[in-house]
Amino acid sequence: IIDSGYNPAVCYVNSQASGGSSMRFINKSSQPRHIRSVYTQQNGDPQFDTGVLEPGATSQSFGFTSRSQFAYYDVFDPERTGVIEAAFIDNCIEAPPTPTPTNTPTITPTPTITRTPTITPTPTLVPTRTPDPRKAIIPMISKDEDE
Repeated sequence: IIDSGYNPAVCYVNSQASGGSSMRFINKSSQPRHIRSVYTQQNGDPQFDTGVLEPGATSQSFGFTSRSQFAYYDVFDPERTGVIEAAFIDNCIEAPPTPTPTNTPTITPTPTITRTPTITPTPTLVPTRTPDPRKAIIPMISKDEDE
């Protein structure tokens, strides 16, 4: 029994072994648990019942001598369910622990604003000619003959 459920959720035990097979529940969660079979015997008692298991406690041993499925649940948390499959195999081993995720910082690049310089046209100087005063056009004033 672990905090997130059962490990494994389906447990296979060899019901055909000499004398059947047995198993125990170990409460590795941080809360008390009470595991009980869903189906009852003919007298109305559950097929198995761990009673209250405090954190770290191990249940009594439960034997399985017939080929069948035994559904169970946690009395304190009925949505927490599991199955014991009594068959010809014996495969009730713990799954490896789930690795704890580590917080790795993510680097988010900050955009850099690069300004493109604006090209301002530079005026081009065009040489101009300075008029030569010797070649200046001087208007001629004529005298009227009537004057």
